[in-house]
Amino acid sequence: MFCTKCGNELEDNVRFCDKCGNPVSTEEVSEVAAEPNAINNVKSADGAKVILDMLMKNKKLMGIVLGAVVVVLMLIIGIGVLSGGKDGEGGSLLSVSESEESKALKTALKFSGVGDVVTYGAWEGTPCEWIILNNDGGRALLLSKTPLENRAWDSKGDPVSWEDSEIRAYLNEEMIDKLFTEGEKQALCEAEIHNPSGEDFYAEFTNTQYYDSDQPLSTADTKDRLFLLSWKEAIEYCGPVSNWEQSGVVHAQLGSIVALGDFCPINKWWLRSPDAINMALSVDNMFGNDVCTTQIQSQIGVRPAFYVEY
Repeated sequence: MFCTKCGNELEDNVRFCDKCGNPVSTEEVSEVAAEPNAINNVKSADGAKVILDMLMKNKKLMGIVLGAVVVVLMLIIGIGVLSGGKDGEGGSLLSVSESEESKALKTALKFSGVGDVVTYGAWEGTPCEWIILNNDGGRALLLSKTPLENRAWDSKGDPVSWEDSEIRAYLNEEMIDKLFTEGEKQALCEAEIHNPSGEDFYAEFTNTQYYDSDQPLSTADTKDRLFLLSWKEAIEYCGPVSNWEQSGVVHAQLGSIVALGDFCPINKWWLRSPDAINMALSVDNMFGNDVCTTQIQSQIGVRPAFYVEY
């Protein structure tokens, strides 16, 4: 039993509270389990302390309160996960509402098709244009309409995988900040990227091994928001017209110049597919969109790409 004035726990059959002296009668004293509103009847100036004392003294009531808190927290976490992003992005208890820029791009993509151009972000103060290479099932792949700058694939010159390359780090740590505001970044998925090697390219187009390597480079999948096209993506979305070899260098000539090189002020631009002899695949626009090899220290064009899900 508890005192209705101060909440002190009382022994059975007492007539006065031994803490505050309040008269006690069987009508005024109640078990918490029998009268759930007992806490509301406490009329003490220090009500919060009285409630805490009652919880500490009544283990059953404390268990009920703690259980209710756990249930509420689980519901909040569940809502946060359900409202999370795609491609492995989880929800947040303090999730940020989607920006107007991100919403506008996704709306535009719903009414656009392959080959269309959308404007998003800005490069050095100029609005940036993106060609839609694929748009299917609520997922679109966009490639910058032209190279944005000249840059080495990796300045060290040693054979290196896409995963460990300088250009990958630059795209996702620096270029993304130069191109997009925080609100615009919300549209970019952290997509799982497959990374076919240059060896696969030579094997597929010549049925031979272009070079020998005792230490093939890693082709592990990566998660990227900005990336370069692979040779497979370039061919998948633009289609090979022919393949040929000159002075031991394999070329694959791509179709659809508008999609992969028209209005291109820089004649060469990187793909993300390296080989094991300090080279990486690139596209040469000077002679008809040829996929060929370029030394990774060379300063040639960078055309970033990204996925949007809507």
